[in-house]
Amino acid sequence: MARVPSPAAVRADDAAHLEREDLDTDHLDRDDVDRDDVDPADVEGDDLEGDDRLAGLPADRPGAATRALAVWLVVAGAVGGLAAFVLSWDKVKLLENPDTHLACNISPFISCGSVMVSRQAAAFGFPNSFLGVAGFAMLLAIGVALLAGGAFRRWFWVGLQVGVVAGLALVAWLVDQSVFHIHALCPWCMVVWSVMIPTFVVVTAYNLRAGHLGRSGVTAGRVLTRHLGEVVVAAFAVVVALAGVEFWPYWQSLL
Repeated sequence: MARVPSPAAVRADDAAHLEREDLDTDHLDRDDVDRDDVDPADVEGDDLEGDDRLAGLPADRPGAATRALAVWLVVAGAVGGLAAFVLSWDKVKLLENPDTHLACNISPFISCGSVMVSRQAAAFGFPNSFLGVAGFAMLLAIGVALLAGGAFRRWFWVGLQVGVVAGLALVAWLVDQSVFHIHALCPWCMVVWSVMIPTFVVVTAYNLRAGHLGRSGVTAGRVLTRHLGEVVVAAFAVVVALAGVEFWPYWQSLL
């Protein structure tokens, strides 16, 4: 004859079962919270490669690395946008009156006007500064969105990477043209250069470390993040060296 469990035993088994379910639910909840709080760019490279959960994240979550990037994008967008706007405004004034004296025309070698009237200043058939106004406005908007808690998918970050690569390529070409062909340096243009170079380095380091450009680049992103300052200073040093050598007679005349 089968033994019927007592009511007390049944209640004890039910309580134990419910307790196990609560523990499992708590564990799942903690996993969800941990997953939501992860910022891929804040995770060390080895952890990122070993955690398959990150591969399914739809977007970055606000973290220290994302906030730092956001602040830089806001600063770069504001400063670069201001320089591009001034260049655009001065270009309009030159079109209205070619004899207009611009405040940034300091000498024959340090002159916005000399650069603006060159064919290189309109590489795409319109003033290059118009591209700067639009591009830096987008950087500013992205930075503000990130500071407000916005999240973007991988394709967005890849698109941003393409944009900063194109921006750096244009800046590199303009440096070459200004120094070796136009033989004049535009002060406001140099402001744009000084903003675009570190923006490329910062965005690239972030995208690599966050895995947006592939898992194989995570380690490189970590290294680049640790040496951001050195890379930016080295890039500036190259530009200064080129200008220093090419304009050496002018610099000597100031001594």
